[in-house]
Amino acid sequence: MNRRDLLWGTLGAAMASGAAHGQSTTASSDSVSAQPNFVFILFDKCRRDAIGAYGRPDVHTPNIDRLASNGVRFDNCYAPQALCGPCRASIITGEYPHKHGMRKNTYPYDRSRSTNVYHEAIPDPFGDPRFDLWDNFPHFLNAAGYRTAHIGKWHLGEGNPGFFDVWKSFNSQLRHWVGEAHQSPYRPHVHTDLGIEFIEQNADRPFFLYQSYYPPHRPHDPPKQFFEPYRGKNVEHEEYYASEST
Repeated sequence: MNRRDLLWGTLGAAMASGAAHGQSTTASSDSVSAQPNFVFILFDKCRRDAIGAYGRPDVHTPNIDRLASNGVRFDNCYAPQALCGPCRASIITGEYPHKHGMRKNTYPYDRSRSTNVYHEAIPDPFGDPRFDLWDNFPHFLNAAGYRTAHIGKWHLGEGNPGFFDVWKSFNSQLRHWVGEAHQSPYRPHVHTDLGIEFIEQNADRPFFLYQSYYPPHRPHDPPKQFFEPYRGKNVEHEEYYASEST
């Protein structure tokens, strides 16, 4: 399996339907086919006009466009909160920020000595009684016997909250390159390879993969070949759209 397969070949079945309620927590060979797999892909700061399928023919997102042409595309949507952490908490819980309680981004104590009103020093939101985050779908899938993994940006605390069997994640503010930019592995590619590895290792059982990419969040420094579709086309903010190319 290659990276393109992750965005296309594996997702047709993975997004076909929801898990059946009340099934056994032990996955037998007979029940595997009845329990769909799930691959949830999230991009950070991805706007509607950063995806070609939403009417931007000058934006290069062929694999996402292919998914959109063969699946369900939502024309109307909104973010429940502008900040990463509260919005991500709403994604997994299905609740508004005023309901689950998270209204600011969270960081561990040793990185939160600023007066930024949008940040709060909370190392573990899931262990903090001010928040109600445990009624979330990854937790329920894990409790139902699914093998679960989170790979990439989490931004809901520093550590594994306990319902991911595989945890290859970070809170926030991690650069897109493992080392020197353009001279080391591109972190989204690393995360994709980890996602492929998880899928292949769990192909014979129900699984849930939360694949969370940091780009197109700044800094906009993707591999140079991602700029090629925009050369000579006078696309404003091409560095942003290149960060979304896939």
